[in-house]
Amino acid sequence: MRLVMLFFSFFTFLLAGLVTVTRYQTPQPAWITFVSNRNGVSNVYRMRPDGSQLRQVTYLKNWVWRPIWSPDGRFLLFNVDLDGNMEIFRTAPNSKRAENLTDHPAWDTTPALSADGRWLAFSSDRDGSFDVFKMRLDSTALENLTQHPNRDEQPTWSPDGRWLVFTSNRHGSEDVFRIRADGSEIRNLTPFPSRETQPAWSPDGAWIAFSSDGDIFRISPTGAPMEPLTHHYLSDEQPAWSPDGIWLVFVSQRDGNYEIYKMRADGSDEQNLSHNPTWDLTPSWSPIIEFRWRPLLLLALGLLIFSPLLPDIIRVFR
Repeated sequence: MRLVMLFFSFFTFLLAGLVTVTRYQTPQPAWITFVSNRNGVSNVYRMRPDGSQLRQVTYLKNWVWRPIWSPDGRFLLFNVDLDGNMEIFRTAPNSKRAENLTDHPAWDTTPALSADGRWLAFSSDRDGSFDVFKMRLDSTALENLTQHPNRDEQPTWSPDGRWLVFTSNRHGSEDVFRIRADGSEIRNLTPFPSRETQPAWSPDGAWIAFSSDGDIFRISPTGAPMEPLTHHYLSDEQPAWSPDGIWLVFVSQRDGNYEIYKMRADGSDEQNLSHNPTWDLTPSWSPIIEFRWRPLLLLALGLLIFSPLLPDIIRVFR
């Protein structure tokens, strides 16, 4: 009887491990992160894609701006205004400590991480005018990619890490430009009289979304005609793609103040997510994370617990 009970206990433990494998290999839901002044000072908040589980993430006294997630979901990067000087900081989502990544008397703004998490692109006026820089996160080496007297800013990476897009007023009005990650082959994708800003590359690399004169548009990376996604007389701006490329979040004034909205990638199914009387800005998505180490740890723990009993369990099968 004792051997039978041991056998069923061991079998139940293994079954629990298999259930845990299924559970933790299921992708965890993404977060939408944004900044809000709902408590008086701009700080980072996060919520689920349906607007639920709202939570404040940072509690800084200085103004915080433009939060983005690292590709592995371990860190948040954001701008902090340190007495009139914008710096780029990094913190873990549940930490009260933050690391200054740029630490320079010039302005360093609009951070963007490559898909492999190794490279940080940002805009800085440390060389006189605002240019697009890139920096390896494991070193302090910097490279100025644009080196132009006009204003180059708001970089974002292509999914394969070979290209960036950014905005520049070098041709008059602000346009979206594409550039190789080594600084070569600069091309204006939107040579129109309108003002195009805040580009965001889709996860599959097929589209670049951006704001143009108060609406959200998308365009292919080759510069095909602009396709409008929103049509509203009040401002829609700051688009950001969901990790699966199905949704876009953006900021809209259509309810009288800046709110976080989402819509499908074709512009349909618009929804207000934040419903807040103050302003909510600069949304971004967290990656969808798959946890795989916990089931292996559970099974290893089970083998360790039952290892002294294995001879008895084996005799059950003889």
